[in-house]
Amino acid sequence: YAFNEQSNTYVEVQEDGSFVA
Repeated sequence: YAFNEQSNTYVEVQEDGSFVA
């Protein structure tokens, strides 16, 4: 998981480059 400073939430980067909560 990577920290998303803009939304202050943790998101996971999928292999296709998309983000999921």
